[in-house]
Amino acid sequence: MAIMRRFLAVQKHEAAKAVFSKLPADSVKEVQRQWAGLQPDTPLPAEDLNAIREHRCIRAYLEAREAFSDWFSHSSSAPQKPVPASQAKFTERVANEMRENEYQV
Repeated sequence: MAIMRRFLAVQKHEAAKAVFSKLPADSVKEVQRQWAGLQPDTPLPAEDLNAIREHRCIRAYLEAREAFSDWFSHSSSAPQKPVPASQAKFTERVANEMRENEYQV
């Protein structure tokens, strides 16, 4: 977690994402399962709970950054106006009209 924290602090989001992807997807559940096997009546220690919270926060942050990046790339690029084909057949003209209507919307 410390290396991901460091990457995030220096704005190396792709590196943090790469490190995060190396962790097993079920690592939080595995920690909880192992603790329940050792100490079934005792809650996780505060240090472990904080590590789980940090893991979830980093995951949420990276997912949010990726979603924002996707949205921004789509919203900042203008749609391309369809170019009508010369000497087009009827079906091609209808398809082009549909693309033109979609572009207008």
